[in-house]
Amino acid sequence: SMPYGYFQKAAKFILANLDTAVQLVESVTPNGSDKKALVMDIAGKLFDYIVAQAFPVYLKPFVPVFRKLLLDVLVSNLIDFVVSKYNAGAWSK
Repeated sequence: SMPYGYFQKAAKFILANLDTAVQLVESVTPNGSDKKALVMDIAGKLFDYIVAQAFPVYLKPFVPVFRKLLLDVLVSNLIDFVVSKYNAGAWSK
């Protein structure tokens, strides 16, 4: 259960910052640009520069798999949810 704790903390950290990332991108990005891709990029950088560095050496081999799962599945779907919470459909226009 040791690796699970790291994964759980990593996911919590990224998700805790997701709302902020969405609001930031929403406030500074012109309409028509791919805002979701920008938020995904922010989440990816948070993961690479903070989360991945915090993983102990023995878990490093799992980092790419976990990154893919966290970003492509969890974050991608949650962005849609967060955005719909803020303004129904404005990002997809």
